Amino acid sequence: MARTHAVPAFFVLAFLALAGAATAQEPYNHIASVLGTVGGSLDDGKSGLGNTGFQVGFALVTDRWVRVGVRVGTLDFGSGEGLEGLFDPSLEYVNVAGEYRFPESFYDSGLFFGLGAYRIEGERLGRTQEDTALGLVLGATGDFEISRHWSVLGELALHVLDSSTAQLLLTGHGGIAYSF
Repeated sequence: MARTHAVPAFFVLAFLALAGAATAQEPYNHIASVLGTVGGSLDDGKSGLGNTGFQVGFALVTDRWVRVGVRVGTLDFGSGEGLEGLFDPSLEYVNVAGEYRFPESFYDSGLFFGLGAYRIEGERLGRTQEDTALGLVLGATGDFEISRHWSVLGELALHVLDSSTAQLLLTGHGGIAYSF
C-alpha cells in the first residue's frame, strides 16, 4: 500500500525542487493565466477562424526564461453544420508544453512546443459523435508586464491533430496572467 503513494510523492517533491531551483533566477515560480480564445480549423472551410472559447493555463518556472506549462481550453464552433458535417461541434484540449522566453525592450516574447490530448464532439444524424486524438502544439507568446505580478498575455498556437475530424487548428488567445 505504501508503494502506491511513493511514486506520486516523488513527482510532487521533484516538482517542488524544480520550483526551488528557479527561485534564485526569477522573482516568481508559477504563472496562472485566463485567456479568451478565437480560432478554428484550417482544413475545413465551413467552420472558419471566428469561433470562440477560453483557455486557462498554469506554468512552472524551471530555469531563467524556461517554463513548463499546462494549457486547458475549449473552442465552440457554433450551432449548425461545422467540422466534417458535425452539428454544434466543440473542441476540448489539454496541452503540456515547454516554453522558452526572450526578453524584449518592453515585453517578453516566447515560443512553446508540446503534446496535447484533444476531444471533438458534435452531433451527426441525431446522435452524439466524439473523436479523441493526440496532437502537437506549436505557439508563440507575448507577455506585457503591468506590475510585478500581473501581465497581459497573448498567444498564437497551431495544433496538429491525428484525427479524422480535424487535422490543423489555429487558435489565438488574449487575457491576463498572474505570477507568484
